[in-house]
Formats: sequence, C-alpha cells, structure tokens
Amino acid sequence: MNTERIEVLLNRAIGLHVDSIGHQALVRAVRRRMDVVGLDDPREYTRILYRSPGELDALVEEVVVPETWFFRDGAPFRALAEYAVRKWRPAHPAGRLRCLSVPCSSGEEPYSMVMALLDAGLPDEAVHVDAVDVSSRALEKARRGEYTAHSFRGRDLGFRARYFRPDGRRYVIDGRVRACVRFHRANLLDPDFYQQFGVYDVVFCRNLLIYLDEAAQEQAMATLRRLVSDQGLLFVGHAETARFPEAGFRPAPYPRAFAFQIGTAPRPPAARPKRPPLRRPVAPPAGRNRA
Repeated sequence: MNTERIEVLLNRAIGLHVDSIGHQALVRAVRRRMDVVGLDDPREYTRILYRSPGELDALVEEVVVPETWFFRDGAPFRALAEYAVRKWRPAHPAGRLRCLSVPCSSGEEPYSMVMALLDAGLPDEAVHVDAVDVSSRALEKARRGEYTAHSFRGRDLGFRARYFRPDGRRYVIDGRVRACVRFHRANLLDPDFYQQFGVYDVVFCRNLLIYLDEAAQEQAMATLRRLVSDQGLLFVGHAETARFPEAGFRPAPYPRAFAFQIGTAPRPPAARPKRPPLRRPVAPPAGRNRA
C-alpha cells in the first residue's frame, strides 16, 4: 500500500516521523479504518482523510497506541518527590506545585505524579497536575480512572492498596488523587500551547520526541523551554537526553531520572511553528513507551 500522502498528512497534523512506528504499523492502522468506513480503495480513503478532520482524528487514534503503566521508570518519580520536598516546598510553604504531563496517555503518568507527591507529604491542596494528550480515547480512560492489572508492574505495588479500590478485575483510582489532576485535549505543537497553559514547576514529557521529525522536535523543545520555570524540572525519556543541552537545558542532579533545568541562556521567544497546524487540537503520538 502506498501511504505517502497519508504520511504527509500525519506529519503535518502531529509531527509524526513514520519510521518511528514503522510503515507496516501505519498500513495496519489505515486498513483498520478502511474496514470501519467500508472502503477497499486506499486512494479513496486518502481523499476522505484530506476532507474529513473527524476521520483523521480516528486514524490518529489508531496510530497512537499507548503502552504505559504506573510508576514506570521509578527514578523520575523519586526525583519529583525529592525536588518537591527539599527544593520547592521550603521556598513556597503555602504554594501550589504546578505540574504538566504531556502527553499523558491513559492517565498512569499524571496519577503517578500525584501519588508520589502525596506520599512525600505534600497536602492535597499543594498538588496540581495538568494532563494533556491528543487522544480522546486515552483521555476518556484517564478520566474514568479504572485500570486492569496490566497497568501495575514491578515488585512494589503498595501504592495500589493506598490509592485504589478493587472493583472486580479492575482497580479504581481514589478520588483524592483524581481531584489533583485536570485533563485536557491539546497539542504541544500548537503555537498557542504556552499561552494556553503557562509556566510549570515540573514538566514530564517523556519519550515523545523520538516519534517526531526534526522540525517538530525543535518546535517541541522550544515550547518546553518556555513551559518550565527558571527553578523547575523537565523530565524526558532516556533516548532523548542528548538533544536538550543544545536546546538551552542543563542536566539536573537526579541520577537516572533524565531530568533537566533551564540553562544560563536567555529564555527564547515563542516559537513560530515550522508547519501550519492542520487543525486544533491534535498532538504528537502519546503514551508510547513511557509511564
């Protein structure tokens, strides 16, 4: 199947570099959508994609398949708790820690952030997490806060007893944790993302850039640099760390957490998009290979 025009469309819409998911994965996603809409001709389906933002949204949902679980790669969450207790809280004894999870996938990461902070002793009213994703399907699951055993891995599952109640084969997140998170459908590549969300003390943006082309990576890093406060932390994926020093970040002293802080260079102006957004909101692939 020739997917060249579809690849162009997905790149314009979400910055996707098709090599990051593989051509055959894209073909399978396209065929699933063709079956749903009752088409056999890929060319006709491509024409529909260019005419129908709704169908493009549906294809994005097929391409963006989350793989995540609670407290994945535990070091970032331990670093978050340490930063909050030792650095942020003494300077803001009555403040509210503003955190961002982008992309948040089906909610495991932002809920893990809240649980780590509550376990560290922060009061509920001092914790706020904005959780952002492109996928309506993932956000719907995140808002429900219901998870199967697949979302709980590793040896230390004590948090499950503290913050979940069993319901048949599912586990339901405690309302105390849920109340600290606000979910949003939005796009990190939108030129007004920073204006919409503002500055954060902590940003988790892990294993996103690896799915983007070069132009989208640069745009995302410029936006991230504006989102992180001067004394704040940015957590990224281990495969992405090499790009951030050249983008104005310096490593933060948290071993194996892949955390960065704003460097000494001046904060950049708002990034001009490398490509015009196809529509709003839509965001880069969410939740693959992260917590």
